[in-house]
Parts: sequence; structure tokens; C-alpha cells
Amino acid sequence: MKYSELNGSDERGQYQGADIEWMAGNTNVTTIVKNYNNFVTFTVLWPLGAKGVQNDAMNREHDVMQNFPAFVGLEKTTPGVVSWNNSCIAPSLGKKTYGPMSGPTVFYNDSTSAASGIAFIASSLNWFKAFGEVPATYSGMPAFVPGTSGTFESLPAGFNQTFIFYGGYGMGFTKAMSSWGSLMQKWYRTNKMRDITIDTLSYQTDNGAQYCNCHSDCSNKLISTVNNLHKQKVPLGFVSYQGAWWNNAHFHQRGYPSWCV
Repeated sequence: MKYSELNGSDERGQYQGADIEWMAGNTNVTTIVKNYNNFVTFTVLWPLGAKGVQNDAMNREHDVMQNFPAFVGLEKTTPGVVSWNNSCIAPSLGKKTYGPMSGPTVFYNDSTSAASGIAFIASSLNWFKAFGEVPATYSGMPAFVPGTSGTFESLPAGFNQTFIFYGGYGMGFTKAMSSWGSLMQKWYRTNKMRDITIDTLSYQTDNGAQYCNCHSDCSNKLISTVNNLHKQKVPLGFVSYQGAWWNNAHFHQRGYPSWCV
């Protein structure tokens, strides 16, 4: 094992940290930690790539190749949790999400004081579709462990996965999320685009909405509903046709898109 301290700066600011080169069996691995002003990055680098990284004990869809980093005891200081997952980026309130379709996770406390509020956002910083999170236990305590998804059979030389832990004291949930989003845009030199699904109200017919699974006179029902909302001066931006909206009872069985048109 080779250990090197880091003390430098880049376009993201000043940082301190450590670079550790070590062997995992016959595989070269480098782990890098950089501590900036209000966020920390954790990188796992495979200098020569990796083969045979899966094993029979792995639940490949919901496992990761390495346990770095691993956070223990987050529930004590930040008992609140919000995460996102699956192809719809659906929110998960009060619990973490795991596996290759898991999204960012926010750990926070419920303090109403800005000075004592705590919020941290844990997310991947690159190779987002190769990223996963798993539950684990260290010394009998629950741990939060992100890493490269266990679905890969091998990794190319030079592959690296970087994870970011952003936030701190005095932020609160909303400010932390907004600041994290700005940092991600700055990191990749992108700008926020106007999104009608965020900027305006909409009427949804997805699962759970009033007219989900409508089976008779559906078009007129929807037109009447929208006209009624307009009369009430509800500023609708769009109407979404989703769910089992269609009159044809065999629609889904014929192989058409199941929930969104």
C-alpha cells in the first residue's frame, strides 16, 4: 500500500486529501479523497482495469464492486432522508434507495433554525448509469455505501467512479439541494433549461389521478375537466395522457406503451 497526502487546488477550489494505492487480490486500485470548502469527493480508480469483479455471492443488480466510501451513523445527526429512484426519478420519502437505478440521497435534520439545520446530498459525480448504492453494516451499525454497480463483469483500464458528499451546517434541505444543483451545473458547464413540467401546473392522468383507468367517454371527460379548470383560472401549462386512459380494454395487451403518450 502507498499513501500520499494531497494539498492543492483546481478549478473547484482549494482542497486537502489523500491518495492511497493498494491491491484488492490481484487488482490494482487507487482511492482518492479531496476535501473542499463545503463538499468532499471520493474517487475509486482502476489503473489497469479489472476482470472477474463479480462473484457468486453478489446480488449483482443491487450490489457494488467496492465499499468506498462508507458512511456510518448518519441517522444520528441527520435522521431525515429523501431519495429518488427508477426511470421516472420518483421521490422516496423517509428511506434510501438502492441499486443501479437509485438517485441522489439527501440526509437532513428537522431543525427549524437555519443556524442548526444540517443537510447533506450524496450522489455520483460521473458515470451516473454505472453508479449504485447498497445497505451495509459495520460494527453492528447501519452504513450507507455507494459505488460502481455490481452488474459489470469487467472494467477498462483507467476507469474511475467519483462520488460527492455535499452540504453542511446552516444550509437546510432546500438551500442544500439548490446549491448542489448549481455545483453540478458548474462542474459540467451546463445551464438550467426551462422545463414546462416544473415551471407550470399540469393535469395528470397517471396512476393515482382521478381519471386513471378511465374506460368510457374519456376524451369528453378530460376536455370538460380542463375547461372547468380554465373557468376557475387555474394556469395549466399542459395535460398529460397517461395510465390506462384508453377506451380499448385490450390496449396494454397489444404491446403499446403502457403509461405515457
